[in-house]
Amino acid sequence: MTRVLYCAMLLSAGLPWQVVAQEECANAMSQAEITACSVIDYKNADEALNGTYKVIMPAITNPQREQLRNAQRAWIKFRDANCEHQAFDTRGGSIYQAVKNDCLTRVTLARVEELKRIYPGLFPKQMTASLNNVFNAPPVVQTNPVAEEVNTPEPKANGGKMDADVLLGRWENMAEGYDIRLQFNLVKGQNLYSSVLNGAPFEAGIWQLLDDQLLITTSTGEQLRLYSKVALQDNVLSLYEQDGSVEHYRRQP
Repeated sequence: MTRVLYCAMLLSAGLPWQVVAQEECANAMSQAEITACSVIDYKNADEALNGTYKVIMPAITNPQREQLRNAQRAWIKFRDANCEHQAFDTRGGSIYQAVKNDCLTRVTLARVEELKRIYPGLFPKQMTASLNNVFNAPPVVQTNPVAEEVNTPEPKANGGKMDADVLLGRWENMAEGYDIRLQFNLVKGQNLYSSVLNGAPFEAGIWQLLDDQLLITTSTGEQLRLYSKVALQDNVLSLYEQDGSVEHYRRQP
């Protein structure tokens, strides 16, 4: 049984692409094996792009989402045409598909890195110890009884402004298809913020309520988010983006 047939059997059995690539493609010799492995490489690159895209989309505003969708559609057309051009001289030969797949892989991985550069705050190269501690922060310290009430018709006012303590606690996004959870802590006098996207740590930093605006920064002061308005009604927290769109979160026990 050739390695290329073995690869095909493993893939059809549902073995992860990465495992097959590592175990079978390192020693690929024949053109059939090289072509099969180029398919695997491209599949891995495409999965990486899809994963990056899924991280970005829930984290940006509606106009940004539409713009990114349009850019992505245009990029796909360019990628496919560009790689067809690069493999043009090999058409009809045994290396054609491998050459095209190698181009698709290279361009796709470059797109992944490009998107990460556009949204650096969503893809930290290395989470600092201080931010990592935010995700493992002690339980919320409640300093205002309003935050503990089961039903909060209106946030406590302080000179007409929302009392920051009402934000303390855990919040779950109410939109279908978006598993986003926020947590606002007060630990040793510092307002700590963290969020979880699809069960994995997403963002972490320090939060400040400035009049009706919510500013979230990293531990180094770099802005992560600025919500232009914050409202609370019946334990539903509404965070308004600067473009007018709004996210709704329900308080969790």
